Amino acid sequence: MPRKPLADKGMQTSLRLPRELYDRLMDAAGDRGIGEEIRQRLEASFTQAPAASTDPLFGDLLAAIGYAATTAATIHPPLGGQDTWSYAAFAEAVRMLLDAFRPEGEPPKPHELANAAAILVGLALAPLGDRGVAPFARLRVKFRDEEGSKP
Repeated sequence: MPRKPLADKGMQTSLRLPRELYDRLMDAAGDRGIGEEIRQRLEASFTQAPAASTDPLFGDLLAAIGYAATTAATIHPPLGGQDTWSYAAFAEAVRMLLDAFRPEGEPPKPHELANAAAILVGLALAPLGDRGVAPFARLRVKFRDEEGSKP
C-alpha cells in the first residue's frame, strides 16, 4: 500500500542527473543542499517570465542587466553571506547600464515615479514568495500623493 504524503513535508521524488549537472548543482547549493537548490530552481521556472518589450532599446537594457546578473554570480562567490563584492559590482553595473540606456525626454514627476517604482518592486518580489518578504520589509517605501507630499 502506498504511503500517504505528509502535508507539511511535501512530496518526495527521485531524479537521475548527468554527473556534470549534479556537480554544478552541488556547487551552487552550498550549505543549503542539493534538494533545496533543485526545489528553488524548479519553482523559479514556473514564475512568470518578463514580457518582451516592444521598445527594442528597453529590451536591450533588460538583456544587458540579465547578462550582468549572470556574470556577477559566476565571476565571484555568490551573493549573500559575508561576500558583498558581487552585490556591489552588480549594483554599479546596473547603474551604469541605466545611464547608458537612458531615453531622451523629460523624466516622470517624482510622485509618479515613486509610486510606479514601489509597484514594480512588489511585482518583482512577489514570485519569490516567502523569500521576497524579507527584502520587501527592508524597504522604506512611501507612496506620495499627486502633489508629491508624503501621506
